[in-house]
Amino acid sequence: MSDEIALRPVTAEDLDLYEREFIGQDGYGVHPWSGLRSAAGPRRRFDGTAK
Repeated sequence: MSDEIALRPVTAEDLDLYEREFIGQDGYGVHPWSGLRSAAGPRRRFDGTAK
């Protein structure tokens, strides 16, 4: 097993997974609180349209 880690660029499909797992109740759960966050923020940054 190698000790090297290879990173790849984020894709639009990764953002779908992120939204399901970390923003939606199905992935993150009903009770955890991480503050008010817009699900559109990471996608706007990815698209280059963030202000």
